[in-house]
Amino acid sequence: MVKHILFWCTMGIMAFGRPAYAQSLLTSALVQGTYGSKYRTTLGLYYRTEDHFQGTSRWFANMQGEYRPLPVLSFFGGYTFLYNHAYLADNLQYWQPRHRLFAAVMPRWDWNGFNFNYRQMYQIVQWNDHEHRHQNAQRLRSRIYAEYSTGIAAICPFAYYELFLDARDRLQLRKHQFTIGASYYVTLANKISLQYRRIFRPDGKLPTDGLDVVGISYMFLFKTG
Repeated sequence: MVKHILFWCTMGIMAFGRPAYAQSLLTSALVQGTYGSKYRTTLGLYYRTEDHFQGTSRWFANMQGEYRPLPVLSFFGGYTFLYNHAYLADNLQYWQPRHRLFAAVMPRWDWNGFNFNYRQMYQIVQWNDHEHRHQNAQRLRSRIYAEYSTGIAAICPFAYYELFLDARDRLQLRKHQFTIGASYYVTLANKISLQYRRIFRPDGKLPTDGLDVVGISYMFLFKTG
């Protein structure tokens, strides 16, 4: 199982045409509940390191609800609390709470063993800076996702590409990212995922939590109704 996941991650890294060096680690633990055929909730805790896996960049908690009126269409809404490690001049540091609200629509379809979806999300992030001035950022996030069932045990390789557009500045592109990985269903109720992400920033900014990210995730799933 691990060999197959590493294979798909390696293919994604090679796709950039040069070696990529992971600069940060993103770990998460999630619980997802499905209620009947139309409703789903997801609760998650996340932790991300800073550059070169040194120190904490942020941790955050997320709660999300999904309504699927049709098998091929979903609507999402949710809230995320983030606790960021922020930096000032002279390398001064402080912890900064942030609040993210989001809503999304996501059509989905199948083709030749692949599962596709397109998610269009609008989010607002609010916070106070070190001088207690209120700040906010609004983003329009567009993501195309593909997953394939290999038939090998319960391994599902996936890949997705996402754009982050500034909703307050004529939809200027702030960053875009490509992610590739694979999920392994240990049982129907337990899923482990491994992924690699490359982040591209047109402004050339190098955030403290890096532009190359390795992610490890565990999810517990249950169904009722």
